[in-house]
Amino acid sequence: MADSHRCLLPAGLLWAMPLLLCLVLGSVACRHGYRIWSSGRTVTVADGVEVWSYLLAEEGGQPAAGDRGIVFYLGGSDGSVQSAMGPMAGLVMLGMRVVLVERRGIAPDGTVDPELLFQSEDKATRVHDALAVMAAHLAELTSSNPVLLVGASEGADIAAAVAAADRRVSHLVLLGGGGGMSQAEELALLVGRDPEAYGIGGSEALQARFEDIRAHPDAETSWLGHPYRRWSSYLWSPPTPYLLSLDIPVFLAQGDADTAVPVESARALDAAFSDAGKTNLRYREYPGVDHTFRDGSGRSALPLVEVDLLAWLRDVNLIGPDEYAEHLGHVHSAHPELFR
Repeated sequence: MADSHRCLLPAGLLWAMPLLLCLVLGSVACRHGYRIWSSGRTVTVADGVEVWSYLLAEEGGQPAAGDRGIVFYLGGSDGSVQSAMGPMAGLVMLGMRVVLVERRGIAPDGTVDPELLFQSEDKATRVHDALAVMAAHLAELTSSNPVLLVGASEGADIAAAVAAADRRVSHLVLLGGGGGMSQAEELALLVGRDPEAYGIGGSEALQARFEDIRAHPDAETSWLGHPYRRWSSYLWSPPTPYLLSLDIPVFLAQGDADTAVPVESARALDAAFSDAGKTNLRYREYPGVDHTFRDGSGRSALPLVEVDLLAWLRDVNLIGPDEYAEHLGHVHSAHPELFR
């Protein structure tokens, strides 16, 4: 990892950090010494809260204009979205304008306002914040720019609702987000398979907790680190209807050894698209791969995801055949252990 540091920037660009990571679409960037620089800015959302976002560029360069596409990334329920700078590096390399959308309550230096974060942990708030941040960035571009929305884990759930609400989204990528079940169904499946999962205490204890959350949906009672208010907004609100309402290209990647989002959820979404006669979903499943896209030996399977995602980007006309072939060759040469 490269050294990180603060620097002085114009108003609205208050934080910069060069990082070099090796994850989805960043594996080739790492092998080729590609450094990413992020410029942070805040957007004031409807209730007056400032939400951070980070615009990426190659170190020493300017962010792409956006005519090749603008990418918005929504992360999961833990940590800062800045950890996705590496995963998004490949899209920067392909000439796309990339924006990481932070959750409210998280500052650029990684510090967290626990009260603000706890008070704002519900699905509607995350959706509204993402829409506001996207609107601020899109206002600076022309309406013809392709808009690629990427959601990982919980961010995939949010991305589904955002794409349904803002039809400027032209392409959608879901990473480890399932999508075909509600969180309640996913948790019931995981606990039924492993009664010790999450320390919940088994299926009967889980159902009792569900009943308590239904009875007190706005309570600040904490369960598994989140308030009831947050759980009530997610547990029985699956992303499936939002996703089925979309006619844009959708890419879904899921590991079949994921113990946070069961693979059955992703398979259910694939089946729902098929049953509805919709052909705009491309589903790719990775054997033996967990929620972080690692196999049982701890080896990253993300280059495999990268290859499939590159093919999808080509097929939906976001990159050309020559770009695809060139980047694919880089991925193969960077990971001979996976591509023999």
